[in-house]
Amino acid sequence: NPAFSVPSMFKLLGFHMGRMAVRLECSETDRDYTYYRERGWLESDYFYPVKLGLMKKVWGRLLDALATSRYGKSRGNPVESVAEAYHPLAVDLEAGTEDGLPVRGWYVPSQNGAVVIALHGLGANRLQVVAPVQPLLEQGYGLVLLDMRAHGNSGGDAYAPCLAVGDIRAVVGYLLEAEPDVRIGLLGYSSGGHTALCAAAQMAEVAAIFVDGVGFGQTSDAFDPVLPAIKPFLFTTPMNWMFFRFSDLFSGYHDERPVRELVREIAPRPLYFVAAGGDPYEPGLAARYAADAGPNASTWIVAGVGHCGAHSADPEEYGRRLLDFFDAALPATP
Repeated sequence: NPAFSVPSMFKLLGFHMGRMAVRLECSETDRDYTYYRERGWLESDYFYPVKLGLMKKVWGRLLDALATSRYGKSRGNPVESVAEAYHPLAVDLEAGTEDGLPVRGWYVPSQNGAVVIALHGLGANRLQVVAPVQPLLEQGYGLVLLDMRAHGNSGGDAYAPCLAVGDIRAVVGYLLEAEPDVRIGLLGYSSGGHTALCAAAQMAEVAAIFVDGVGFGQTSDAFDPVLPAIKPFLFTTPMNWMFFRFSDLFSGYHDERPVRELVREIAPRPLYFVAAGGDPYEPGLAARYAADAGPNASTWIVAGVGHCGAHSADPEEYGRRLLDFFDAALPATP
């Protein structure tokens, strides 16, 4: 809108800091919160309608992501529904991590000797993965739908993908007590996929990993001397570097690792990468990760969809591929 000036980076910082304070400190009935909501400021790019350039849009998304990674529990994040409402056999799961946090979710025991732990993305909770894993449930797979630390009903106030490996370790311990001979797979959306890869690289108990929308783990994931399409990654490298450094600062965790290193350590266990064809980076990253993981890695590039949009675009095909992968990787016991 030519009537409004384009805000500077500093003014955008002030806008996002103010919105973060309202989201964290105010209830939905507080006047500050309703004032922001009535004006659309809880979702808008700025106080007034203005067209932001790509760099400033990315800057705004970065600030929102950093707020979520530091504080975790965004408004509406806690899960209020009960396990029995999800499935008659579901029970509430609570496990303690090595750093003293309770992680919570729902657990449905397996009918075929295999359990898949499903991990949501940043700022979401277990409900994000309810629909995608339904075909597994119908075929007798056990499921854990987990709220990772600083999300949903789990404890903690900071999240980073590899920091949450402790959450997976606690759940795997819970499962092995409940079903000592169980075969375990991981499914992860977005940053939950990164957590799944971090966990599998450290835990031999994880037999197969299916991830959707995994991005950069570190800036080194952008570079490859063999595969093409490097130019888009060069543009985003400075912003990604800044994102990772700020995430280190706010989460207090400094050991995030490149995804390309993780998949090499996971190999030769089966891996499946789903990538959004409408995203400028995901297809290239998925190709790089699959090449590093070796012959037991597969990719599915879904044309025309955005980040983690494959299931919504074609739930039947998504379910078929998910089942085919885990049926092969976690074969049923006699």
